[in-house]
Amino acid sequence: EELKAEILATNPNVIIPLGNTPLWALAGETGITKWRGSFLSSRPEFGTRTVIPTYHPAAILRMWSWRFLAVHDLRRAASVMDQQVVIPPKENFLVAPSYAEVESTIAFLLSRLAAGEILPLAVDIETSRRHLACLGLAWSAHDALCIPFLTSAVEKEYNYWSLDQEAQIIMMLRELLTHENVRCIGQNWQYDYQYIARYWGFEVNLWLDCMTEHHTQFPGLPKGLDFQSSLYRSYHRYWKDDGKEMGKGNEKQWWVYNCRDCVATWEIGQILHATRTTAPLRGTSYGTPHDIQQNLSAPMARASARGVKVDLDLRRKMIFVLQEDLREAETWVNTVLGQDFNSRSPKQMATLFYEEMGQAKILNRKTGKPTLNEEALRTIEKRDILLRPLCQAILRVRSLSNSLAVCLQQLGPNNRFHCQFTIPGTETFRFASSSDPFGFGTNGQNISSGQEEDNEFPLPNLRKLFIPDQGFILGEFDLPQADARVVAWEAEDESLIELFEDPTRDLHDENCEIIFGTRPKSPYDPRRYQAKQGVHLTNYGGNAKVLSAALGILMAEAERFQTRWFSAHPNIARWHNRIQMQLATKRYVENAFGYRRFYFDRIEGILKEALAWIPQSTVSIATNLGIIAATNSEKLRKLYLQLLLQEHDASIFQWPKIFTPVVLPELTRVLTISVPYAKPLIFQAGVKVSDVSWGHCAAIKDSM
Repeated sequence: EELKAEILATNPNVIIPLGNTPLWALAGETGITKWRGSFLSSRPEFGTRTVIPTYHPAAILRMWSWRFLAVHDLRRAASVMDQQVVIPPKENFLVAPSYAEVESTIAFLLSRLAAGEILPLAVDIETSRRHLACLGLAWSAHDALCIPFLTSAVEKEYNYWSLDQEAQIIMMLRELLTHENVRCIGQNWQYDYQYIARYWGFEVNLWLDCMTEHHTQFPGLPKGLDFQSSLYRSYHRYWKDDGKEMGKGNEKQWWVYNCRDCVATWEIGQILHATRTTAPLRGTSYGTPHDIQQNLSAPMARASARGVKVDLDLRRKMIFVLQEDLREAETWVNTVLGQDFNSRSPKQMATLFYEEMGQAKILNRKTGKPTLNEEALRTIEKRDILLRPLCQAILRVRSLSNSLAVCLQQLGPNNRFHCQFTIPGTETFRFASSSDPFGFGTNGQNISSGQEEDNEFPLPNLRKLFIPDQGFILGEFDLPQADARVVAWEAEDESLIELFEDPTRDLHDENCEIIFGTRPKSPYDPRRYQAKQGVHLTNYGGNAKVLSAALGILMAEAERFQTRWFSAHPNIARWHNRIQMQLATKRYVENAFGYRRFYFDRIEGILKEALAWIPQSTVSIATNLGIIAATNSEKLRKLYLQLLLQEHDASIFQWPKIFTPVVLPELTRVLTISVPYAKPLIFQAGVKVSDVSWGHCAAIKDSM
């Protein structure tokens, strides 16, 4: 009643609830993160008023990167504050259509294409029980058609159309979506591609993936369609909860939801494409960042659909060995702790380390919340030697569990391992990967080689599971020491550049001599590893305290380490200062390919993140450019080159073994990428091949 009286007394057109409690009080909704920026209506007792929620100031102080979103929401409120009522845009949606309505709508769109019109067309599918349930089309910000293929209505026996009608609709869609004048727009198209390609047998003429385009312009921001809508559309109202699983709600509502996805995708696609002109990213000889990222869609979708063959006998053996090793490791942990303990339970881990053992809490760099991830456990084992065996055992349990999960993943058709690659993956433009849309496979980015140098308990080489098709040979192409090279070129450090250009010199041996005054006695000398890890941390802005904790050395030793390094390479320190100034004045950093990373958080404390982003993103993009060049090569296509996997900075291809003398030099040539510095940095991919498995890949002279 007090709130009602205040509203009636002030008689506002627009009310801005700050946080969850006023959002619920005014509009009856909960979840400020999803509803912020939406145009809502107040409860009837408050009169007809527009409600535009945003974050509470206290939440912004805790998460400063939300400040720009709150400012954006306030600007939206200011733009409509003189309007008595904000009228939602019209929704000209055709749902539950007849066959004649589908036919006439597609014919209308085809007639426009036949007349020479370049037609942007948003396409979106909904799936149910791993079947393509409906497909939506939008040709404006208001006009959309949903074509159902499944229905929960009993009288239609789950098929919306007769067999002949469905076949005709698919043929019409194929003609429409592959037309040379159509410009299809999607959201996370890697998912939709798999269904359309598998069930209908064609590739859509994709013009723009909104998720990829948004990520290209603002890496680090959320990528969902609803978040993009809250940023880009003039009228936004959160709608994603309307899409309930088919058969568990109003079927027509589900089809309307599909149309809303389509018109949102269409409008966002137009805005994002226009932004290429109003706020362009710098291009290079390889094209603009927009072009590069969009050009990755087809090759990565085809690799996901293709999958890679698996050695079933070795898979069964590995499962048995991993299960035994895991049982042994878990028994050791349980015996030491005197209880059954689940090291994969965040709650049990927090209770053990932070409450019972009294360890100082370690916060996740991204979330700011206490964590016991791998990095945290390694920190604990370095600062408390008595806990080192336990931390290592828990890490081993986790590693074995992850490896076992890879082996146990359900294989796709023809016993092939599949994963879906998400192009807008990490903020450094590495792909993310997961099980494919049909539930087969898993994350393909962390397949253990069994040789990770920071793992004291070797794991099986899971890469041996992945084998070439009969008559084919596998090739792995990666970029050795790529991050360190980028740092040298970014800092314009001539001595480091000369070192990298001389193949007879060893980077880590020479760094060890700078730091410790003597070269390592062997590749396994602890000082070599300390120099390698310490230089990496120092180059990426780690201070003496970070270095001390990471290497397990005294602060005085860490300070001497960094003094010697910066004395030998003063340009590294100058690079740090230059990036810090750029952050303070522009709030973004840029790599040599023209990609930018904007930071919406407080500038203080993000130097390390920004320094790491530049080399990591540069290497990721160089790897991706190699994929584009290889898969676009007409010569290599004629030789049946196939992309199978992408794993961090490595790409795995296969080709007929008999073509190896022709494929290898051509593939090596197109995978050579020139990073456009004043003095170009040439990335020459390292080559390993095998006709046995990915895990057997070795340098050519060792494998032939």
